[in-house]
Amino acid sequence: MRILIIAVGTRGDVQPLVALARTLLVKGHSVQLASLSTFASLCESNGVNFIPLRGDLESEMKNAAGAELGSAGRNPFSATAAFKNIIEQNIVDWTRTIRAAAAQCDVIVAAGTAVFFSLGLARAFQIPLVQVYLQPVLPSAQAGSPLLPQLPFRLPGFMNSAQYAIAAQLLWQVLRPAIARSEAELSGNASVPLLVPFKSMLHARQTILLAYSRHLVPQSGQPPNVLNTGFWQLDRSPAWKPTPDLARFLGAGPPPIYVGFGSMPIRQPRQVAHAILAAVRSLGARAILDAGWSTMEPSDLRDDAIVIKNVPHDWLFEHVAAVVHHGGAGTTAAALRAGRPSVMVPFILDQFFWAERLHALHVAPPALPFDRLGERRLAAALKQVMGDSKLRENAKRLGQQVRSEGGVALAAERIERVVPSTIRPSAAQPASVASVS
Repeated sequence: MRILIIAVGTRGDVQPLVALARTLLVKGHSVQLASLSTFASLCESNGVNFIPLRGDLESEMKNAAGAELGSAGRNPFSATAAFKNIIEQNIVDWTRTIRAAAAQCDVIVAAGTAVFFSLGLARAFQIPLVQVYLQPVLPSAQAGSPLLPQLPFRLPGFMNSAQYAIAAQLLWQVLRPAIARSEAELSGNASVPLLVPFKSMLHARQTILLAYSRHLVPQSGQPPNVLNTGFWQLDRSPAWKPTPDLARFLGAGPPPIYVGFGSMPIRQPRQVAHAILAAVRSLGARAILDAGWSTMEPSDLRDDAIVIKNVPHDWLFEHVAAVVHHGGAGTTAAALRAGRPSVMVPFILDQFFWAERLHALHVAPPALPFDRLGERRLAAALKQVMGDSKLRENAKRLGQQVRSEGGVALAAERIERVVPSTIRPSAAQPASVASVS
């Protein structure tokens, strides 16, 4: 089978799809993955045929729009500004690039926001589209949408369910001008509806893969076209080894506390790093600071702390006592799989949702939003994590449950059932594309 995977976003959005691509390759399929050029080395180091898309999200996150993320919080418009800029600037080029690959494939697998502009591609070439979501998108009476503010009180079930259509509509409005340009490139028709085609996206003929744990987000009454697989982990290369400095640091004392905020931009990173180290040191503990996409390198680095970059979480988290992180889906999954308690420091959107889910499951203290992060607050949260044996036991038990799920292997099996085993004899020709409905 010839499979085209499309994923646009941060590393946490793309890495699970690299895991899927590698799994499908091992099963003998032909796979291409289209993503921002930032992730070329991630794909190529895993043997995945990479289609680079123009745009530098890392730089965009560090400019004026990205700098607002630290204070954007739960505002979906402010929080998506950097992504919106990248998509609007490059959507026509992306469509042209991906179109050539789509013409030669049997199925498209699109993740997150890429689903919106993959609908037209799938329809143009009359091929199946598999939708992948790293966060809950199906209406649920149990909890509201991760993309909207999490309220401090419980809503009636019908109001929780309604939030999902509202969140989809908000995201559609943000991306609608870019989707119109993509449709115009495909068909010459730039007309797209004002309302998001939410019902047709969740139609029973569309395969939907939910790449998160049912133990974290229970979902009852799912239709047969939806499969909750568990988190998708990209296993590190067998050849990977820690640097001598990191190996020495880990061997020189008790398990340290990991602190990292992934792709989130950080204003005044040296001051933030100083406050983090002061909080960790107040407990007599050691720290690993993961620079991520920031320059979080403190001036007062001593033997009790080390700064790292690009160390596989699946290896690293086995060697730490606790994980302080932003609550991105990828880092959250890695901490859970390792059976480690978390201190959640959310910046935007679904990060607040994951923070509140982990707290509800008693594997993390209450969320500590980044805009309220300080030495005393972080020290108090760390003291709770390090001293609460019940919380740590809960984290271990939840880790066992998460690791027992099928994950990316289960997802690959479902994708194989989407298209008959016979490969199409020739490249597809684009069909006429009507406006999205």
